Amino acid sequence: MTPVNAVFARQLGEKMPDLRRYARRLTGNAADAEDLLQDCLLRAMVNWHRFQQGTNLRAWLFTVMRNLHINSYRRPAHHEVALAPDELATVAPARAPAQEAAVEMTDFVHAFGRLSRARQETILMIGWDGMSYDDAASRLGVPTGTVRSRLSRAREELRDALRGDQLERAA
Repeated sequence: MTPVNAVFARQLGEKMPDLRRYARRLTGNAADAEDLLQDCLLRAMVNWHRFQQGTNLRAWLFTVMRNLHINSYRRPAHHEVALAPDELATVAPARAPAQEAAVEMTDFVHAFGRLSRARQETILMIGWDGMSYDDAASRLGVPTGTVRSRLSRAREELRDALRGDQLERAA
């Protein structure tokens, strides 16, 4: 196995936020998304020599990730097992209705949309992409304290807006 090309490794690092978002979309939860991301990065680094320079690295990585995700469902651990209805109730408790979650998500999207662009970017970088405060500050070109302040104020603004929406619905 040849060592990973430094240019490829740098480009791979630049694609990590996109890969993390795609993994979360595929898996539906942060823990499985991180596992899928790590598997994808490992596979890409082992097979870096198969990537053709000048082609779309993002598309290549997304294909690797999608294939890993699909293959994970082909493993026996993901196969369904038929259970009698009375056994199913003990193994899988009933889910809460999806309507409430949909309303909460709508409220969140509206509240998020009312935030300033700077606060939205800060929340997305730290909360969604998982960046450190220092990395977000570097990318935004502001001091780390400014990032912390924006994040704190954005969270407070979201909490206040969501409490207000909940109170309006209850009235």
